[in-house]
Amino acid sequence: MQVNRTKHAPTGGQQGTKRCPKCRTVRPLEDFYMRRGGRPSSYCRPCTRTATKASYARRRRDAATLERMRAVDRTRKRRYRSLRSSGPTGGDAA
Repeated sequence: MQVNRTKHAPTGGQQGTKRCPKCRTVRPLEDFYMRRGGRPSSYCRPCTRTATKASYARRRRDAATLERMRAVDRTRKRRYRSLRSSGPTGGDAA
């Protein structure tokens, strides 16, 4: 039987605080993004922002990855536009 880990107190010893595993600092819960279900993310906001910016820059440097991302975006936009133009009933409804 698995242990229900959601009932445990947040790491950090005090209610309302959590320890970021990347920077290893104990911060208030307000310094963490909230995931679905109201749970705080693993990493604090500054560490998440740093990782996101680094990932964004890394993907933009590689030409092949950049072209793949652009192709996915084009496909996504075409699909969105076709769904939006067809409307909820599948045609032009007044």
